[in-house]
Amino acid sequence: MKLPAMLMMVALANASVFGQTIVDFFETIPDSSIFGLSKDIRTKIIRHSRGLKIDSLRDADTICVKFAKIDTSGLPNGYLKVTGFLKSYIELRCWNLKNSKKLIAVYTESCGPVCTMDRFDFYEYNGKSFKPIDRKLVIPDIFADFFVGNYKEQLVKMEKADVLVSLLFELPSKGENIVAKWGNEGSKDVYEAYGKGDRMDLIWTGKKFSKGRLYWRQ
Repeated sequence: MKLPAMLMMVALANASVFGQTIVDFFETIPDSSIFGLSKDIRTKIIRHSRGLKIDSLRDADTICVKFAKIDTSGLPNGYLKVTGFLKSYIELRCWNLKNSKKLIAVYTESCGPVCTMDRFDFYEYNGKSFKPIDRKLVIPDIFADFFVGNYKEQLVKMEKADVLVSLLFELPSKGENIVAKWGNEGSKDVYEAYGKGDRMDLIWTGKKFSKGRLYWRQ
């Protein structure tokens, strides 16, 4: 094969990868990561969010589900938030990897009344298929970092004081870094006796995320 022809094939392969948008990922990502929504239902959600005609009254269950926030300006900043599942929502975000593939995160959270993380899945996308990636290989274990002193002892104290603690995440609609959110059920006055902060930026390194600084939200 001549070199120009080989370069053309590489260019076409890269184009097929970079031609995908965050909406395409929402439509084709495995059902298990997004409340078990079928591809058919997701297609209808996309149509509704774009203001297109819904097929029939039988699709009324998808009417309230819509895109709350979206950025398709470029895949390095591809972001999508889907709301309408009562007090639950879905976030999708993709990052370009150095091997011309993509890392895609799918985060789901529910509040009822306490907010909890339902799923936080990562996939490597090669332009055709999604390969599940163990979250531990992408996100560092940071729960204990938030606590003052021994976190197990602090958890016992918090339980006796009826202070709830959880770890949630926020995918970036702008920038590259994920925000980890600790505590979540009360003010700084409630948690500062147990913790060093209630937020940590997880810094994107081009392949995975590293621990950032701890701080209290303003």
